[in-house]
Amino acid sequence: MGDSVQTSQPITSDDTDVKTEYLEMSDPMYDKIENAIRETYTNSCIIWIEKIHNPQLKLEFNTYYKTLSEPNIKMLFHGTNSKIARIIISEGFDSSKNKVSAHGLGTYFSTRAVYSKQYCTKLKDEDYSLMLICAVATGKFCQGIANKPIPDGYDSAVDIVRKPDMYIVNKRCAALPTYLVAFYMNAT
Repeated sequence: MGDSVQTSQPITSDDTDVKTEYLEMSDPMYDKIENAIRETYTNSCIIWIEKIHNPQLKLEFNTYYKTLSEPNIKMLFHGTNSKIARIIISEGFDSSKNKVSAHGLGTYFSTRAVYSKQYCTKLKDEDYSLMLICAVATGKFCQGIANKPIPDGYDSAVDIVRKPDMYIVNKRCAALPTYLVAFYMNAT
């Protein structure tokens, strides 16, 4: 990405290892992300994209997926608000904070941006919404069951085994936030 990325400020003043960098619109990765979002969220109006750098979370993710017999790493979407997004970027996902459990207990990710946008809420003083794009080690998955944990012997649960749209993981190290996308929620 080299010269096409501008460095922004660290997310927290006491953890300079964690930072985000704005992607320039001329960066090929910007186009790749925009196209992935527009596959299902066609009228999205992207304001900016930030690449996330968190060496500790990356180390934990890399260590975890190497323990899986079938890592099945997928790039998936996760909708949230700006306050929670910044916590996730710094600390990773905490599945105990999730409110949805239609397909099991854990953190939910989708293959479709349009689904994740439902969970993108803007804070009162903001005119934009945020979505995370994450590397998720889905590993060996099973059919999720409402309000139930992921069974032993499986690494994740899904909504539909034949063609999953949602993946649910319950380990912090199973998901690595890689990009943060800001967009106008009500753009048409």
